[in-house]
Amino acid sequence: MQISSGLQVLLEDRKHQIIKNVLYALLLVCVSTMVLISSSCTVVDNDEAKEDKDKLEIYFVDDTFKADEYVSGIWDSKIIPYFKSNAVDLNQLLAIYNKDQEEAGKKHGYREKAEGSPWNFKVKGTGKIIKAKTKSRAATMEMDLAPEDGKKDAIIQIGPVIKGTAIRDTLDFITFGMFTNQIEFAQLSNALNKKAYDTVLSKFDRDTIIGKTIVFEGAFTQVPYSSKILITPIKLEVK
Repeated sequence: MQISSGLQVLLEDRKHQIIKNVLYALLLVCVSTMVLISSSCTVVDNDEAKEDKDKLEIYFVDDTFKADEYVSGIWDSKIIPYFKSNAVDLNQLLAIYNKDQEEAGKKHGYREKAEGSPWNFKVKGTGKIIKAKTKSRAATMEMDLAPEDGKKDAIIQIGPVIKGTAIRDTLDFITFGMFTNQIEFAQLSNALNKKAYDTVLSKFDRDTIIGKTIVFEGAFTQVPYSSKILITPIKLEVK
């Protein structure tokens, strides 16, 4: 069957129109996609990009910081002498602390952060152990400071689990800004607590301690509106 030349021309025009419509539709899809992509992207300058990187960095851990090695390098050379030179007698501190914790902090405490964060104290003293809780891994003992009156004045941690960050937070020569991120700073505190246990508390005879007098140096962190004194010792000797 022969198709007339006029009909052929009509069919060709129709085919070309369909192709043009398809190409136009594809062009609209491409343009819309580019608009969506560009509207969802934000160009950041180098400073902002660096700031964002610094903020995100704290969530990643690597093994470049060796907390135990760091603490071993400063324990005998810096930490022990620092406490020996700066620890305040706990009886002297409590005379102020039990009346006004803020005043005690301003006189004898240290805190790196701004006003409102807890004070940290380096303390020393002599006292009798009147009670011990040694069944828990976070073992403690209660101490009656000299001159003794039979009442608990402070609690001393003897581990092996040592709670808190008191040792780290009372050292004015160690600041958060010296470390890469919060994870390293937390590792430092754990390493300090571990060093205190390994060098001071692991050899301590806790089973026969009740009724004996001890000499101590250590640190505690203020618990606002509480009289609780929980000391992490860096020195503990039986008299």
